[in-house]
This record gives sequence, C-alpha cells and structure tokens, in this order.
Amino acid sequence: MDDIRIGSTPLLPIFIDLRGRTCLLVDAEQGPSVEVSRKAAALLRAGARLRWVGGESPQLKQTLTDDWGEQLEWHPSPVQPQHWRDVWLVVSFSSVVATNEWLSEQAGQRQVFFNAVDKKRYCSAIWPACVERLPVQLALTTGGHSPALAGYLRRWLEELLPVTLGSFAVWLASWRQWVVDHGGHYAAVSQRAQFWQRLLDNGLLTRYTRDGAAAAESELRQAVASQQDRSR
Repeated sequence: MDDIRIGSTPLLPIFIDLRGRTCLLVDAEQGPSVEVSRKAAALLRAGARLRWVGGESPQLKQTLTDDWGEQLEWHPSPVQPQHWRDVWLVVSFSSVVATNEWLSEQAGQRQVFFNAVDKKRYCSAIWPACVERLPVQLALTTGGHSPALAGYLRRWLEELLPVTLGSFAVWLASWRQWVVDHGGHYAAVSQRAQFWQRLLDNGLLTRYTRDGAAAAESELRQAVASQQDRSR
C-alpha cells in the first residue's frame, strides 16, 4: 500500500507546453487499451512528439498515424537507451514492478518527469483528471491517493460548467483592449482586475450563457459608462 501523508508537501499545479517536445509512452504488456489510447491522443493534441514503445497494435497504429503523421513514432521493442533521446516526459502503462522501478530510476537520472499510471510511488508527475471548455482547462488531482475521487469530481464539474465557458473566455479576451482604451480610470492592472472581477461576481457569465454575447456586451459597456460617470 502506498504511503499516504496528509498535509505533506503538495504537488505544484502547472500546465506545460509540449509542442514539438518528445514524450515517451511505454505501453502495457498486454497491448494498447482505451486508457492508453486516450492519453496518447491527449499528448498528441498538446503538440507533443510521441515515441510509443511496446504493445504495437496495427489497427491503432494506422488510425493514429493517419491522424497525427510525423508526430508519432512506433517502436515495438522494449525500451532501449536510444528511446530516451530528447525526452521531456515519460508515461508508463506497465504493470510490472521491475519495469516501473527501472523507468523511474532512469527518468530521475536524466531529470525527466515520470508518470506511472495508478502507480503513485514511482511518479514524479501525476496525470490529472481534466475538464475542458477550450481554451479553459481545469485539472484535478488527489495527489494519486484516489483516482476514483478525481474522476468523480471531473464528472461533477462537467455537469456544473456551462458548455459556453470556452467561447465566453474568448469573448472576454476580445474586450480586454477595449476596456483599456475606453476606461481611462482603469489605467492600473489592479484596477482592471477589480473591474473584471466585479462584472464576473455580478453574473456576467450567466448573462452571456442565458442571453447571448450581445446582452453581455451591453452589460459590459454600461459598467464602463457608469464608472466614467462616477469619476467625473
């Protein structure tokens, strides 16, 4: 049983840019599973160059190669020294203790982050449960203590968060410069942060989701105009 230390040093939650960077995926001994395919696709969508070692499946290989082309390398043999070349992250689906121990040791020596699926004791990186409303991304972890709980929280948030959250984030970004240009009283970054916080606290997301972008725009313009009137 893994050591569980409540209140121990927390993990650092961070999002990393994998575009053009090589990740090593060590497949399970019994071959690719739905979980392997899902995480491989996530790495490829993030722009990683994926070096897939072991567990070759001709059908899956053809499908992923058709979709991702040169981003993907296949190596049916076990992990070899040359497979570590230029690697930034290693993800292992192996169920063999000796394999994960060796991979973890090798990754540490090379200063490469290592994730072993459902094998917390070997990990220097935890794969979180994710909720996506792109460009909004939320990542959840229990520090490896309960993947089931992380999955439950993910499903709960999937139901809670509106499907329009991503488009709302893009819409907000399109108005940031306008607020700078038309809200001279928001010259400081802290003042603009407070302005946006008030709008969000007062239900701007709900207005956008329920009534559309035009209604949200009207509310934003009114908020800027009201502040201008108060500052005269």
